[in-house]
Amino acid sequence: MKLFFTGPGIGKMASWVVGVGLASWIALAASASAFAQDDKPGVPSNPIYVFRFIEVMPEDVASWRENVRAKQQKFNSKPDSSQWGTWRIVTGLRTNQFVRGFATTPELYSNPVHPSQGMAASWDMEEAAYWLEHVEPLQEWTGNRQIWRPIAGLRSEGLPQDKAPKYLQHRRWRMKPGMYQRLEANYKKMIAAMDHCGHPIDFSIARLSDGGDFMIYAETTAFNDMADIPGMESIRDAFIAVHGEGSWEKFLEEHNAVMQENAVVETETWVYEESLSNLVMGAPPKSTRAK
Repeated sequence: MKLFFTGPGIGKMASWVVGVGLASWIALAASASAFAQDDKPGVPSNPIYVFRFIEVMPEDVASWRENVRAKQQKFNSKPDSSQWGTWRIVTGLRTNQFVRGFATTPELYSNPVHPSQGMAASWDMEEAAYWLEHVEPLQEWTGNRQIWRPIAGLRSEGLPQDKAPKYLQHRRWRMKPGMYQRLEANYKKMIAAMDHCGHPIDFSIARLSDGGDFMIYAETTAFNDMADIPGMESIRDAFIAVHGEGSWEKFLEEHNAVMQENAVVETETWVYEESLSNLVMGAPPKSTRAK
């Protein structure tokens, strides 16, 4: 199988998060480029992204948006309130479904600063009760929660990191068991090539940690204009410029060796719903003490 970094999608996602974790990647995104991760000062080295998928019937979408917006203004408008991201899926099998999620750390997921964003979150709080009364009735279906972990060192940044990108394109596929070290070592070469390209996009790798097949990895490209995504020829040229002649063929050979044979590669694109979100770019809360 050959690698491709642009294309259509497949998927489904989004909503209020309670109980066990989610993310596709979403994973979601502390830095809102879903699955973003870094070793910069002040940014946790072990973020996780929790997502949930929501389906809303077409006739209820306007009301759903209005009530989510009202919920955000009522409970999530202060600097110290819980942060939530909302996306709409625009390609693939989950087209027009919504994604709702947040960024945290394993420690904070067990001992949350905001109870609504904990592993065992309760509906017995005003914020959750508001969602149940005003938003939940407008939802046709909410999918399983997923937790995604970004892989340390497998992130290329070309976008300003102070604002959530407009679009996220996710590509998910399955690794052979026991191949994670080879997979991640191979992707480090791709990250170096993407850095060399210098395009205004972010490119990162994450693994599904909970809520699905543990063998699933995802490539996420964050961008503001599709024209900014480099074509395969540009990526190949950058790869060879960084790693030398013959390196591209070796990269593809290794990538094929660690992927499950005949595995479905799913892709989808998300659009950030700024009016239904309050993500602040940067690190999640550092306190591990629940309020």
